[in-house]
Amino acid sequence: YLNGDEFADLAVGSPAEGKVYIYFGSLTDNGPGEDPATREVPASPADVILSGPSGSRFGFSVAIGRRTAADDTANPLIIGAPAVGAVPASAGAAYVVAGGSLAPGGVLVPPLDPEDLTAGCTTLPSWTCDVTAVAEVVILTGVLAGSETGYSVGIGPVLTTGSDDFVVGARRAQNGTGVATGAVYVVPETATDTVLSAASVRKIYGPVPASLTRMPGLGESVAIADFFDNAGTDELAIGAVGTSPSDSTTNPNPPGRVYVLNVTASVDGSNVANVDT
Repeated sequence: YLNGDEFADLAVGSPAEGKVYIYFGSLTDNGPGEDPATREVPASPADVILSGPSGSRFGFSVAIGRRTAADDTANPLIIGAPAVGAVPASAGAAYVVAGGSLAPGGVLVPPLDPEDLTAGCTTLPSWTCDVTAVAEVVILTGVLAGSETGYSVGIGPVLTTGSDDFVVGARRAQNGTGVATGAVYVVPETATDTVLSAASVRKIYGPVPASLTRMPGLGESVAIADFFDNAGTDELAIGAVGTSPSDSTTNPNPPGRVYVLNVTASVDGSNVANVDT
């Protein structure tokens, strides 16, 4: 529901091009971008094409919030660009592009209707928008070079019931002691800051390996788990591809782990291995 109507929409990332293609749903089979004969979505024309900075791998990850049509509002859209950033290089970032409500930083991000955006969009055959030129786009920025912030992204009520909290994975980010364990940042939709090092952002770090030749890669993937424990908020599932069952092992080919946890205040700044998962 990116454009605020009652039909579900599709967002497809193409990081090699640095673009995300948006196809709006419709009541009929021959809606925008849809082939009624095969029911396949062609690569073009999309209804909206979002383009990011050159070389940023914009579109490497995408996520749409899970609000329903009954909520009578647009869904938020977040897009990862893990290679963006000249200074520092490849710090990465995530872009909040739609929503119809306040996003971090206090910016009102409208539904994804290019006619409502103030600048940065051209028309025909598809609306094409440069996210670096659209004022209503919120950028959640990485901190250190090589962090690959935006390698994974997610949206869901992991902090407050009914909220749209933004989750950003940075598989090569450093923990508080300078070890590249990977990290996951959880940004409340009401956050006043958009830099992921800010105090208002909750940070979860990977376990410290015994051998620094093998990095845990926490944040390689993230997903929002729907009420595993009926606590009222969704749980957060985090993939760590370089983590072994025993974090002290030096196994060069670890099987990896998935951590499922509640993002409580006590989690902020924690090593995920020390969190109740």
